[in-house]
Amino acid sequence: MVPVMEHLRILRVGETVDISARLWARNLWDLMKIFLVFLVPITVINLLVAFAVADDALFYDHKLYFYTQDSLNLYNTTQIILAIVEALVGLLALGACVFMLGQRYLGRSATWTQSLKAAFSRFWLLLGATILFALGFMAGLIALIIPGIFLFVAWWLYHAAVMLEHKGPVDALRRSYSLVQGRWWPTLGALIVGLIVYVIFALVPTLILTSVISSSSSVLTFLVLAALIGLLSSCISQPLLAALEVVIYFELRVRKEGFDLEIKAQQLGTTPPEPPPPPDAPPLFEASPPEEPPWRHAIEDQPEE
Repeated sequence: MVPVMEHLRILRVGETVDISARLWARNLWDLMKIFLVFLVPITVINLLVAFAVADDALFYDHKLYFYTQDSLNLYNTTQIILAIVEALVGLLALGACVFMLGQRYLGRSATWTQSLKAAFSRFWLLLGATILFALGFMAGLIALIIPGIFLFVAWWLYHAAVMLEHKGPVDALRRSYSLVQGRWWPTLGALIVGLIVYVIFALVPTLILTSVISSSSSVLTFLVLAALIGLLSSCISQPLLAALEVVIYFELRVRKEGFDLEIKAQQLGTTPPEPPPPPDAPPLFEASPPEEPPWRHAIEDQPEE
């Protein structure tokens, strides 16, 4: 478990990536469990399809060919359905990872099963926010690409807003935007470094698959290895993005909201000090009471007849 107050502070880009990698590594087994729950059944279905079509296919020149239309239709239909299912369960798994890492980053207890329950309870919020994110990102790409890149970075923390603050879809995007505002370039820098590491973890299994396939022309070997290596790659690389998002999210909260002081106050059993109220504005002028006219005293001093 990462010590809370050691890392809950303002960080540079390099520190953000380094702490994200350590957070990921220290919790990797539990993170893998979350993805394995969803991806193992999908992998099993992929393997069953592989055994079903292996005798009716040919692997040549790194491409897969089918002898009959039925086998081709079975393979393509299965891949489309599994891709949709994998995207949905991948969203659940990513949300669970963000929740678990967020709690553990603050020194709180959160098991991987509790994190799964939290993700299931907020699935529709995650799905709605993801749809809005995708629509905005695609619209931005159509509008000369640059707006899409800007929105991708500005909205990227929406998983944390949903899982750690229970925000709705629109509020999650707004929350992410407000946190990233004024820190867009440093956030982009951390994302670029993190994505480079992510691509490395994703590409290494693919390179292994390619090297094995080069020495074999077996269709069954290709399909089985593709399914198993895809499973391993997702379980290792996807949680890394969750760790990076959690660290960036808390770093921005510390920088902009003094979140570290709030946590210290909670640990000490006190409330964080509130800023003093602004002083009342002084009046523009002070009116002095009117003086009594001298003739009044003269009248009152006259003796009664």
